[in-house]
Amino acid sequence: MLSVNVTISGDRVIINGLNQLAAEMPKVVQRGLKKVARGTYRIAMEKINGAGGFNSYETRTSSSGKQYQKKTGSKLNRYVGFTRSDGAQAMFKSFTDSGGYPVPVRTGNLKRLLDWLDPGETKGVFSAGQMEVVVYDSALYASVIHQGTGSSAKFGPRPFMTDALNKFNQGNGISGILNTEISAEIARRGLT
Repeated sequence: MLSVNVTISGDRVIINGLNQLAAEMPKVVQRGLKKVARGTYRIAMEKINGAGGFNSYETRTSSSGKQYQKKTGSKLNRYVGFTRSDGAQAMFKSFTDSGGYPVPVRTGNLKRLLDWLDPGETKGVFSAGQMEVVVYDSALYASVIHQGTGSSAKFGPRPFMTDALNKFNQGNGISGILNTEISAEIARRGLT
């Protein structure tokens, strides 16, 4: 019924084949795109919610026999770093599993700054057109982790956004959502 082409080029996702449908039923396309954005966001959140660092707890027993939760982590007592392009040294404490995937949670910043835009919405510097949705992470280091560059080069790419979209679109998930929205609109109009 619907011929949709999904292409991933770098950090851009292009969904083609919606022009005719968008002209005839814009609200249907917008509803479908909203579902795609939310589904991709949910999976991306899973990809950046890995264990490690000081976000883990273990149950311990005190000398009096009472159980309690202790925050645990894998931070090493050594510093590592890199030289910035301006020649300055950037040093930070190292974690043993920093390069894990799903990306280990350290501060929660990467998770907190993951968000999406519905069609026609703008937040800060991010903007979506009337027939677009945008899933983004505004953390300064999000692209460094995603592409495996800079301080994440030693770990390689951890493409949480690309992986999220690919997983969401397994079995033509995007086309399926749009087909469902079209069928629902046809039924609402009494054309079945």
